[in-house]
Amino acid sequence: MAQESRTGFLVIMIVTLSVFACSLSGCFGRGDPSPKYSVSGKVVYFNNPAKGIPGVTLHFSGHSGVATTYYDGDWSMDGLQGEVIITPALEGWVFEPRVLKVSSAASNLNFRGTRSGNEILVPEDYSTIQSAIDAAHDGDTVLVAQGTYRENIDFRSKEITVRSANPLDPAVVAQTVIDGGYDGPTVVFRSGETPASVLEGLTITNGYGSSVNGHGGGISIYGSSPVIRHNSITGNTSVSEGGGIHIRGGSPIIENNVVSYNECGKYGAGVCVHSASPSLVSNRIEANSGGNYGGGVCVYGGALIGKKPQSEIMMP
Repeated sequence: MAQESRTGFLVIMIVTLSVFACSLSGCFGRGDPSPKYSVSGKVVYFNNPAKGIPGVTLHFSGHSGVATTYYDGDWSMDGLQGEVIITPALEGWVFEPRVLKVSSAASNLNFRGTRSGNEILVPEDYSTIQSAIDAAHDGDTVLVAQGTYRENIDFRSKEITVRSANPLDPAVVAQTVIDGGYDGPTVVFRSGETPASVLEGLTITNGYGSSVNGHGGGISIYGSSPVIRHNSITGNTSVSEGGGIHIRGGSPIIENNVVSYNECGKYGAGVCVHSASPSLVSNRIEANSGGNYGGGVCVYGGALIGKKPQSEIMMP
């Protein structure tokens, strides 16, 4: 009898230990406490959410897989568990938000991207030159693709370069056009810009200057000292002063431009210098017309800073 009791006790102990061990190993099929789920979303341009950014890699914390955006910016990932942090990455870009946290199935997990380098592309990154200028930081370059941009731009004190793809190629310059639409000067420098503000390799046309908007048809410079080089400044009009370029105050550098076929009512159909000291170097100033004084260049209350070679000024 005692032997049977001991045997029963041993059986009970063995069964108890087996149950305990099995519970630790999960052999009773309790189920996965953290079910798997899927997520998806899109990565788009910050300023153009209709356009996706391809080639962005998305990393998922605690998960070995990655997702890569397609040509339209779409991405998806299956098999996630628990709380996961999603981080997008692409060299030369920054994204907003920086990360997203998820813990269950979700769609429309979207990121917006902006180039982090010093180059802003128009129209790829921003559809207009002015919007690119507004987004730029000092030291950046706004690179303008060939095409006609119907707008009037203002540097707004930004120490940046706005240029075409190749300022030294006359064909590229001719095909990269800012058209002011006779709605004021095409390009404006009126916020104390320095030589760190550069306009290079574009065609500036259809600007309109008057006493109301500060004079200057193509380019209006007031109290500023930007660098204007390798541009074609043509087909602009000013009621009174500076059909092509008007300069009042400051010491801008005007270099290697063609200033042609501009008109004004009184002073300097090509270039008007008023109480300023610009450098006019290696420009070709020709076929400008109108005005009582200075069909090519008119200087009053200021002086040209001499530097060889001087600009070539031809009468109409």
